Amino acid sequence: MSKGSELGEPMNTDDNNTKPAKDARDGASPVESALIAGLTHLRDTLKRGERLEKRYTMRTVDLNLEPQDYDAEHVRKTRELLRASQAVFAKLLGVKAKTIQSWEQGVVPPAMARRLLDLVNDNPQQWLDILQRAAEEKTTQESQT
Repeated sequence: MSKGSELGEPMNTDDNNTKPAKDARDGASPVESALIAGLTHLRDTLKRGERLEKRYTMRTVDLNLEPQDYDAEHVRKTRELLRASQAVFAKLLGVKAKTIQSWEQGVVPPAMARRLLDLVNDNPQQWLDILQRAAEEKTTQESQT
């Protein structure tokens, strides 16, 4: 089994040659070249049927990434953090006002929406800034007409 001159350098394994495989793109940036080299090396490892654990560091990490549960009260309190109406909050989250109404009446938001609600609760100032910029843009547009 032949090895590249550098860790992660791909090999041209088609003809038992020990030269590194040539990049497919001329003039590639160093980052592009490194990506191409790494992917080529991975491809060659897979073609040879090598176990990836022998060639690469493999880790398994268990993370609890589930968003919080949100009942009607929690959704309402999240909206009130931003001092926003249901209509404005809905626009900010990219949903319809009726969706916010339903969540505040007990319909459980889907996981993606709960993740977004988590982000609002984690950093309300960021979301207040977004609303402030939108209000300023609207005021500027109205004053120009």
